[in-house]
Amino acid sequence: MGPMSALRWTTDAEGAFWLFAGGHKGVICSYRVRLVTGSIVVEQNAAVPVTLGKEQIVDMVLDMFHKHLAVICPGRLYLLEVDVDARSPLVLRHEFSPDDHRDAESATASGVAFCTDEGGLLILVVAYIDSRTLRAFRVKPWTTLWERSTGFLPSTLSWVPERRFLLVYCHEGLDVKVLELQDKQLVLRNTLSFNRPNTRHYRKVVSSANLGRLALCGSDEGRLVGWDLSSGKQLPGTLNHGRGSIGGDDGYPGLQVITSTTVLTATQYTSMIAGSSHSRKPVVMLWEMDKDKASKRRWLFGHLVINVLCILFSLAVMIRGNDPSAWYSLFCSGRDKVFDAGLEIGRWVSGKVAVG
Repeated sequence: MGPMSALRWTTDAEGAFWLFAGGHKGVICSYRVRLVTGSIVVEQNAAVPVTLGKEQIVDMVLDMFHKHLAVICPGRLYLLEVDVDARSPLVLRHEFSPDDHRDAESATASGVAFCTDEGGLLILVVAYIDSRTLRAFRVKPWTTLWERSTGFLPSTLSWVPERRFLLVYCHEGLDVKVLELQDKQLVLRNTLSFNRPNTRHYRKVVSSANLGRLALCGSDEGRLVGWDLSSGKQLPGTLNHGRGSIGGDDGYPGLQVITSTTVLTATQYTSMIAGSSHSRKPVVMLWEMDKDKASKRRWLFGHLVINVLCILFSLAVMIRGNDPSAWYSLFCSGRDKVFDAGLEIGRWVSGKVAVG
């Protein structure tokens, strides 16, 4: 797979999580993740990897119904059909090239997000960093709907359906812009700044979490930073798991890949976040928060090590409760230690499971 580019969550009919991981070698791997008695179980060989080509995967995104996966590479855009209950969870359906009349600069895609317009039409918004534009496409049939100038260098995107916000990481200001889509116009609602400002112009990934209550972004220092989208204030703590291994001097890229999901079952919410640093042997952290009838919270902290074609899962965090205070507690805890496999300290559990 090589260094990772993107992660996306979905679930199957049995309630198990599926994690799609895209890499710099144009390969998408699928992993089935189950929560069993307080631990994470990863099924080996859950699906055959999908190879899209030799170009690196820049970004990928699932639509809100988890039926389509859009993948962007430097020169192409792919649309895959998703059915995790089928034998092959990912099937390539369409492949698109940039418009012939577009110049190379405007074709340099940096981020992608599925959104809905005011009429409920599913659209695909792609960020083009060099031309400082966002372009919207209709998927069926494939047509260009509109193009808007941002006035800044848009890097990565994340749609917040609960608020109809589009989160955009600004490659110049090293902050997160909160845009609202109104009448095919992009209205700036807020700018989310880091309490400890980024100084390195590495790619950062934005995401929403907790049913649209939070915005998440990685930092230069390998920390997962969160903001309350209602107030625009950064949460008083961060989740730390270290930097990647690609870069120079003291400027190794931090948390480069983030994805989150929240699933409502008959008795509880289950929210999971995955994050990865930019590394030749990537390390993916998993944070999991679920809610049941008990008011007591417990933590499991986990990380996943991917070595070439092998991913090792270890350490996971579990908090009971889905209220915003539980997320504040998560960010305020400061628990970022890494233990040896099999070691248990209090409520901390660590272990490694090899998956193919």
